[in-house]
Parts: sequence; structure tokens; C-alpha cells
Amino acid sequence: MGLSKEDRRTHILQKATDIFLNHGYERTSMDEVNECIGCSKATLYKYFSSKQELFINVIDHAVHTYTQVIINTTAQLQNRKIDCWQSLHNFGVSYLNLHLSPVMMKITRMIIAECEHTGIGELMYQRGPQKGWMKISTHLESLMERGILRHADPFTTAMQFKGLLESGLIDKQLRGAISNVSEEEVQRQASNALDTFRRAYEINQDAISPNMKMDGNRS
Repeated sequence: MGLSKEDRRTHILQKATDIFLNHGYERTSMDEVNECIGCSKATLYKYFSSKQELFINVIDHAVHTYTQVIINTTAQLQNRKIDCWQSLHNFGVSYLNLHLSPVMMKITRMIIAECEHTGIGELMYQRGPQKGWMKISTHLESLMERGILRHADPFTTAMQFKGLLESGLIDKQLRGAISNVSEEEVQRQASNALDTFRRAYEINQDAISPNMKMDGNRS
């Protein structure tokens, strides 16, 4: 039995993703994608009318996967049996591991490189990071309502937490300044980001231990 229409579309996207990641947008041709997939040109163009449309759908598929990981990770934030700060730390670790993964790093670089040529920048931001971080902002708003965080714009607060997470390892790896990152480094980056975030937003500053404040000063 042959693949269903949706399964064939997914198969094309998966194969095309590998080609785009290895060769980039400019050096990838529809003929190359067609040869790799092993279908007729008519079949390929039936799903995607141009290389640009295929590329946009490849990125959209990857961003959707990314968004689902973030949304799934945020589910534990709603569990009040887990300390809220531990939950945010765990989220930070998951977020860092996702973005530091080789595939996601390649996708991020490819989006940055091609956004001006394909016009996908704003679209991908709305479908990916913005959607995922709206979930985080909703959680942070609930912490404000519970008197744990001081009141501020929830989305701005979420974006500042995002910036703290990304300012070290992700920023350096994106620019090729570092390559391999250890789990210890990921844990330390998440801790440092959360420490700074707590000092900026936590109402009960006495709850921040001296050790936590000291750890936050490490680079």
C-alpha cells in the first residue's frame, strides 16, 4: 500500500530538510530534491509549486516541531507540586538543550541567512518563538497573580527570561565561537539566567539564598 497524501508530504519535507541543511537554500535545486525523494517532478510540484514554497514549508515543519517541544515542556510549569523555580530551571535546561542541538542550530542559522531572500522571518517568528513564549508569559502572569513575581507586562518579562537564557551558550554557538557544550555548562547557564531573573522580578528577595546569588555572578 502506498503512502497517504499527508504521509507523502511529510516524507518530502523530511528529505528536503536534510538537503537544505546540508547545502543551504541557494545551492539546493528542485531537481536535487526530486532525485533524492525518487518521485516524478509532477508529484513534487503537486505538493510544492516552487523551491521557495518548499523551503518555507520545510522551515514551518521544523518550527512546528520546535514549538511543540516548548509547549510540552511548559506543561510541567503548571504542576504546583513542583517548586515554581525548579520548574523554570528545568524549562531553561530543556530550552537550551533544544536550541544547542546540531539540527536546531542549523535551522536557526538557515532562517537567519535566508529570511531576507524568502520573507520567512516574521512568519516563522509568529509560528514558532512567539507562539511558544506566549505560553511562558501566561505562566509568568499566573506567578504575578500569586504574588511570587512583581507585576509587569508578562510577555516582556518572558522575553527577558529568554534573553538571559540565550545570552551565553546559544549566542556563542550561533556565531561559531563554541561547538561542544557539556551538560554541566547547560545546567550552569540555566541557573545563572534564573538567578538574574529572580533578582529582577521575585517579590520575596529573602528567598534567594546567598549561594544562589553567588552562583549568579559566575560567567
